[in-house]
Amino acid sequence: MEFVLREEAPGCVVLQCNGGLSWEARDHLAASVEQYVQRRESFRGLVIDMASVEYVNSAGVGALFQVEQCVRAAGGCLTFAGTMPTIQRLLDTVGMQRMANFAGDVPTAMTCLDERKSSQTPVGAKR
Repeated sequence: MEFVLREEAPGCVVLQCNGGLSWEARDHLAASVEQYVQRRESFRGLVIDMASVEYVNSAGVGALFQVEQCVRAAGGCLTFAGTMPTIQRLLDTVGMQRMANFAGDVPTAMTCLDERKSSQTPVGAKR
């Protein structure tokens, strides 16, 4: 898996993922997000752009839970963008929708992130 972290707006970080999320990427992904988030003076949340993710296995799900914990510990919110239907079903099955929002694309995810951060409660799954 390849991924890139970038600050899209002040305090809002986008994690663009490409390929598959599996055991090989698990620790590196979580550690990279944690380091990136800790370097931010003001952190509102993370958008994970899943549009180019082809598969997620159980280790990948674990990595996403690690990322969610890191984001929450930093006081931010998590939103997924562009998740393929098969991966969306997997994330729904493991309960990720209780901890994060889902949006069709990154701009919509940024809006969801702002809404959730302002209310601190889920605004509902947007797909």
